[in-house]
Amino acid sequence: MKKLIHSGYAGSFDMIYLDGPFNSGRIFTMQVQGTDVELANPWQELKSIHFYEKPELYLADYKARIELARKLLSDRGVLVLQISQKEGHYLKVLLDTFFIEITLYVKSSGKSQRIPIHTDVSLAYRMNLFFSMGRLRII
Repeated sequence: MKKLIHSGYAGSFDMIYLDGPFNSGRIFTMQVQGTDVELANPWQELKSIHFYEKPELYLADYKARIELARKLLSDRGVLVLQISQKEGHYLKVLLDTFFIEITLYVKSSGKSQRIPIHTDVSLAYRMNLFFSMGRLRII
């Protein structure tokens, strides 16, 4: 995001979608295409462990991401963040200091629905109070 800002894209985006990191404490690897080799970045492993053990570091890192995203968004811009329930409420408080929350209403089909064992939190925010998203349909 820093590179985009320095390249003149500040205020150019109408939507930014952030999907994690989820601060799960898990170490993720990446498969080397065409081989049985999985690689892990030791610096990312260390960062992941520190963030999990000290949530204030995770929130400080996310605050920097949110500030950069805000610089990239246009006046009509919308930020959507998908995050785990573990960190969702902390990030909601942080996002509330930068943006105005968008409340999404989903019409129920009337059928009884099972409650999922694991759910993520999706937070949607806009830059200013006077922006209308029009009609938004969730399928």
